[in-house]
Amino acid sequence: MKSKFIYLSLLLFALSVICKGQWTEIDPDTLGVFKAVKFNNQTDGLILGRDGVVMKTTNQGESWKHLRNVLNVDFFDFQFLNDTMIYAYGSDKIYMSADFGDSWTEKSSLPSGAQFAYFLDPETGFAGGNISGLCRTNNGGSTWSIVWIYPGENVSYSEQNDIDFINDSVGFACGRTWKSGVGGFGNIIKTVDRGITWSIAFESSTAYQVTHPINIQILNDLFVIAIDDDFDLIRTENFGETWSVVSFVEPDPGTWYGMTATSMYSLNLDTILVSAETTVWLVKSGCGGKRKILRTTNGGQNWIVQFLEVVDFQDCGTSLMSDLTFINDTVGISIGNNLIMRSTNLGGDFHIPDTIIFKGIENHSWTQSGIKIFPNPTSGNLMVEINNGEYSALDVYTLSGKKIKTLQLNKINTIDLTTYPAGLYILRFSGKKIYYHRIIRTEQ
Repeated sequence: MKSKFIYLSLLLFALSVICKGQWTEIDPDTLGVFKAVKFNNQTDGLILGRDGVVMKTTNQGESWKHLRNVLNVDFFDFQFLNDTMIYAYGSDKIYMSADFGDSWTEKSSLPSGAQFAYFLDPETGFAGGNISGLCRTNNGGSTWSIVWIYPGENVSYSEQNDIDFINDSVGFACGRTWKSGVGGFGNIIKTVDRGITWSIAFESSTAYQVTHPINIQILNDLFVIAIDDDFDLIRTENFGETWSVVSFVEPDPGTWYGMTATSMYSLNLDTILVSAETTVWLVKSGCGGKRKILRTTNGGQNWIVQFLEVVDFQDCGTSLMSDLTFINDTVGISIGNNLIMRSTNLGGDFHIPDTIIFKGIENHSWTQSGIKIFPNPTSGNLMVEINNGEYSALDVYTLSGKKIKTLQLNKINTIDLTTYPAGLYILRFSGKKIYYHRIIRTEQ
């Protein structure tokens, strides 16, 4: 009876968190639609979100405390201006905190429709998004003026989506332009005079080559990288003199329909992490979708999926994945709708294919892959029979992505799991093909 109870509990657990293993979900003292996460040093950070939610950590994100909710505001971003001053942005307003988020005051306004904001200092700032250009203030947001509008002809729509500065004078912003009868063109603009004037540094050579850059990050005085919502990377190694586009190579082709990138964090030109989401179908009275975290370590030549979850939720306008950041070369935080996750190993190296969430957990007859796995669940020993020559090796992983066993396959194989704790494990068969399967190890 105890084994059956454990089996049912693990089965329910598997259906909800099977693919979260390499990112550990943090259980905060309140949930919310979290939108932005940033750290001021190696230990202290904040999360802000919708309904004015403010969360704080002082231990590298291992735990989060709910500080308060700021009334009548939906935060979409914030930044640390110095060790004590924070500006937060939302609901067309700028809010300020001088005590690391414990209290907030309304400071000034954003241009109507602004979806991002960035300040060089308490007085000089920028705003963009759904406002047909890039705006600048030199008085802390009391007044704003447009400093950039795309100069071409037949432009029906133009916006800038993100901005970054390497110093007080030089910066880049990324965005898109829609030309009537032609299509969408992504662009990157540059300033060398504190954002007073801007010029085009990069523009998509054809419509839809790069459609909608959403994030840009200056890595040093040579390297700048941006990403569009289709996961294509735009990069320069000479600070904007020339640019190259690295087209997205889908892991598990055919499973990315409707997926869009929502946030990027680049440790260097090679190692880049991206959060992504799709909300493409209705589930009863709400919506359903997938959210993912993916990583490349070779500049976008190929990617692995580190986290994958299928969810349903009530608010169809809610972003599933919002932001991610890294405190150092290994420790990172990712946030979304009712979700805070932490990784201590750069998200892990184990690739999670979409197909893994659809494989059943039960005693199997011969599968379509020609593999028989039984008994499942198992109290210790697992039998694996191979009915073809497609698979030559087997790796066993924990949910955290740690490889615990590797063996060369014969026609009949025994996997001894008696020394491992009860829980879920992932089998990866390799050879001419790749096949994944989930198993449950129960207590004896």
